[in-house]
Amino acid sequence: MTVPTAKQLTLQCLESAAACQKAFIKFYIATLESLGETLKNICRLLELLEQNRCSANE
Repeated sequence: MTVPTAKQLTLQCLESAAACQKAFIKFYIATLESLGETLKNICRLLELLEQNRCSANE
């Protein structure tokens, strides 16, 4: 999915309400997907830190 830039969002919103809504939804979905990836990475990092902490206690 191609994520619209802020300029593209603005231009599409000036063209029509429907185009604006569609572009905003694409942007919103991409933002949520990015947030999901960030949360997965944080979880992986926490798992690695926990493994290292447990290994250090042995």
